[in-house]
Amino acid sequence: MIYGMKRMLALFPCAALALVCGAQDRSGLAEILSFEKQPSGGRPAGWNAFPPGDVFADENTVHGGKRSVRIERKADSAGQFSGINLAVPVDFTGRTIELRGFVRTENSSDFAALWMREDGESPQAGALAFDSMQRLHVTGTTGWKEYSISVPLQPDARQLYIGFLLSGTGKAWADDLQLLVDEKPIWEAPKAERPKTSVDTDHEFDSGSKVIITELSKVQIENLASLGKIWGFLKYHHPEIAAGRRHWDYDLFRILPTVLQASDRATANAAVTAWIARLGDVPTCQSCARLDEAGLHLKPDIEWIESEARLGADLSRALQAVYRNRSNDKQFYVSLTPGVGNPVFQNEPGYAAVKLPDPGFQLLALYRFWNIVEYWYPYRDLIGEDWDKVLVEFIPRIALAKTSDDYKREMISLIAHVHDTHANLWSSLNVRPPAGTCQLPVVVRFLENRAVVTGYTDAAAAVGMPLKRGDAIEALDGAAVSDLIRQWHEITRSKT
Repeated sequence: MIYGMKRMLALFPCAALALVCGAQDRSGLAEILSFEKQPSGGRPAGWNAFPPGDVFADENTVHGGKRSVRIERKADSAGQFSGINLAVPVDFTGRTIELRGFVRTENSSDFAALWMREDGESPQAGALAFDSMQRLHVTGTTGWKEYSISVPLQPDARQLYIGFLLSGTGKAWADDLQLLVDEKPIWEAPKAERPKTSVDTDHEFDSGSKVIITELSKVQIENLASLGKIWGFLKYHHPEIAAGRRHWDYDLFRILPTVLQASDRATANAAVTAWIARLGDVPTCQSCARLDEAGLHLKPDIEWIESEARLGADLSRALQAVYRNRSNDKQFYVSLTPGVGNPVFQNEPGYAAVKLPDPGFQLLALYRFWNIVEYWYPYRDLIGEDWDKVLVEFIPRIALAKTSDDYKREMISLIAHVHDTHANLWSSLNVRPPAGTCQLPVVVRFLENRAVVTGYTDAAAAVGMPLKRGDAIEALDGAAVSDLIRQWHEITRSKT
C-alpha cells in the first residue's frame, strides 16, 4: 500500500502556478507551513489542493494561530485520497529533512498522513527517498497530536515534495507544520554550492521585461503568434536551450521589441531567423532523438515548420535543421515523474518580484502555458478547439491586460479553453467573480440548470440558516443567476 501511495502522490500537479508552473522557494515558508497566509479561494495559500473541492482553510478548528487546513471526504469523493502538497527546491545542504506537524481526525474511515518525497534530476532514478505517517494508521476520531516523519537528504536530490492527505472518508486537520533540516528551520539550512545555470547568471530583466505595448495591430498579433510557436519549439528542441545554457525567458524579451516593430511577416521572419543564428550552429547530433510512432496515439504537430509560405525559406530551413538534430540528452525545462511519466516543469522561474502590468512577462505566461499544452498535454486532441486560434485570440487579451487582476482573469479564461476541470490558476481564484472574502456557508449544485442548496459547509452553518436543502437560488443582489452565469461564462467554461 505504501508503494501505491508513493505512485499516487506522483500524480499531484505541481505545487504553484506563478507564471505557469514553479516551486515554492524558502522565503515565506513559515507563513505557508503554519497556514496563516491569507487563504486563496477558501483554501490554504501557497499549497496545491487535490481536488480543490475537498480542501478548506479552517478558522474554527485550529491548533495554533488563526487557521488550519481541513480535508473532508465523502462516499462520493473522487479518487482514493484528497490532500495538499507543496514543492520546495533542494538548494540546501544537510543530513536529515524532517516534517513535523499537528494532526487531528474526525470519523476517518482509513487514515490521515503527513508525507514527504525527495526527487532527483533524473526521471529514471525514481523517488530518492520517501516517508509518510501511513504506517501509524491515524484513523477514527483523534485529538490534536504532533507527528514527525523524516528522510535522509540525498546528494542527488533536487526537489522536495511535502503534503498532508486523507484516505477514505471523514475529516482531517493539520496545523503548525515545521520543515527542518538537521533540526533547524529549512530557511536556516546552508545553501548548496552547485554549478550555476543561465537562469542564475542572467539578470538583465529581473526588474521588468522593458517591453511596452499599448495597442496591437493584426500584423503584430500574427507575428507574435508565430514567435510564440517558434519560441516554444526551440525551447524543447534546440540543444543550447534544451540543455539550459540560455535564459530562454530573457531571450524572448530581447527579440520581442524587434518583432513588434516589424511592418510585415517577412520582416519579422528575417529578424527571428537572425535571432536563431545568434544561438550558434546546431551540430549534427551523434545520438539523435527519434520518435517511435508505433502505437502512438497523439503525435506532436511539427509540420508547420516546413511551411515556407508562412515562415519564409530561411526560417523554415533553420527550424528543420534544429528538428533533425535534436538531442536525446536530458532536458533542462522538463522531466518525467518517476514511475508515472507525467511531465514536471522544474526549471520555470516564478518571478514573484515582477510588478504587473508588464506586457513582456504577460506574453511569457501565455507562451509558456500554450506550449506546455502543445507539447506535453496528453489530451490535446480532446480540447475541441483549434489551439492555434486560441493563441491568436489571447495575445491581445493577455498582453494588453491593464492590471494584475485583469491579467489573472485572462489567464484563467485561457486555461478554461483546455476544458479540463483539473486545470486552473489555483493561486488566484480570489479574482474570479463574485470577488470578495465573504461567502454563503452553503453547498450549491446545479440541478436541471438551477442553483440548488444541497448542504452546508459545516454543521454550525445550518443553525438558523434561512436557506434550506432543496432551495433554488434565483438571484443574487437582484441579479438573476442565469444572467450571472452568462456574464461569468468566459472564465468558468470557455466557448466552443
